[in-house]
Amino acid sequence: MKKASVLIELLITFSIMILMTTIIMISYRTIIYRVSLNNETAYLKRFLEYAQEYSLTYQVETSWQKIDKLYIVKKATGEILKKHHIPNIVNINQSLIEFQSRLTPSKGVTVIVSVGKRQKSVIIDPSTGRVRVSN
Repeated sequence: MKKASVLIELLITFSIMILMTTIIMISYRTIIYRVSLNNETAYLKRFLEYAQEYSLTYQVETSWQKIDKLYIVKKATGEILKKHHIPNIVNINQSLIEFQSRLTPSKGVTVIVSVGKRQKSVIIDPSTGRVRVSN
C-alpha cells in the first residue's frame, strides 16, 4: 500500500511541475514578444528621425529602406549611413520612405511593426514631420 501512495504522490508532483513549466513558457514567450516589439519600434523611430535629421542638416535626400530582414538609411547617391538587422519574429509592412531636405516628407507615413498578434505603428505626421509611436 505504501508503494502505491508514493507512486501517486510522484505522479501528482510531476503533473504540478509540468503545469508550472507550461505556464512559465507561455509567459516567457509573451514577454519576449512584447520586448521585441517595443525594441524594434524604438529602433525604427530612431532610424526615421536620423534620416530626417541627416536630410535637414546636410540638405541631401535620404531614404529609409527595408530589404528582407535588414533596414537601412542611405543617401540618394546610394551611400549607406546606418543599418539594422530585424529579428526573425518581427514583421514590418513598409519598404521605402524618402526624405527631402525639408522637415516633412511629401506625405504622411504609417509603418506597422508586428510581432505575433501584437502590433504598433510608427507614424510620420505630414504637417509637422514629427515621428511618433502609436499602439
